[in-house]
Amino acid sequence: MYYTSVNSQKPLPYFKSDDFGNGKGSLANFDFYCEPEYGENYAFELGFRINMTNSPSSGTSIFTRPKYNSTYTMFRVDMDGNLRMYTYEPNVDWGAWEVTYRLHDKDSNGKSECKLPRRCGSLGVCEDSQCVACPSPRGLIGWSKGCAPPKLPVCRGGSNVDYYKVEGVEHFTSDYNEGVEPIKISECKNRCNKDCKCVGFFYKQESSKCLVVPELGALVKVDNSSHVGYIKISK
Repeated sequence: MYYTSVNSQKPLPYFKSDDFGNGKGSLANFDFYCEPEYGENYAFELGFRINMTNSPSSGTSIFTRPKYNSTYTMFRVDMDGNLRMYTYEPNVDWGAWEVTYRLHDKDSNGKSECKLPRRCGSLGVCEDSQCVACPSPRGLIGWSKGCAPPKLPVCRGGSNVDYYKVEGVEHFTSDYNEGVEPIKISECKNRCNKDCKCVGFFYKQESSKCLVVPELGALVKVDNSSHVGYIKISK
């Protein structure tokens, strides 16, 4: 799954399934299915059947098992970037549509909601699927919907910008794009200076990995304080 940023020609990845595919072949069929478990009507399986060409990795993935007839189910990617399944139960008077599955869900074994690009709007530190802080040049302050990246001046190769540091965070794309290595932090900063689309960079000190980003969004809180983010700001 990808997030489209106005500052980037390429979409930014924020979820990839490794259930099927071994890096070879291509997707032939991707079918959404609903059927009763063991031929009975006590529970219904909702999932996907995936067929790969030139790959032994085809198979079935079960996502959820509602305890009622789930024939009327749809799945969609909602405005927040989360994939959800909605099931319709015609035998109730109200609330007939129910969310039966969420890909990013803090209350299940799904992915953390902090991995959603806009979980905290245009900027925010996210921990346990909650927006816990707003990074600022003065440090971390309470998060609100008004938290936003600094307004940047006209791009001049870094001569009129600076950066402020946020410790113990990673970018929402870090699971799928760790950046380049090994380079010094000064070179990482210089890359962001030269890139007019860059709004900040992320650096892992133990591996010297540098990730220059065109979008901030959710900054995922991690235990390792040597994973740091630098947000570009006007001098």
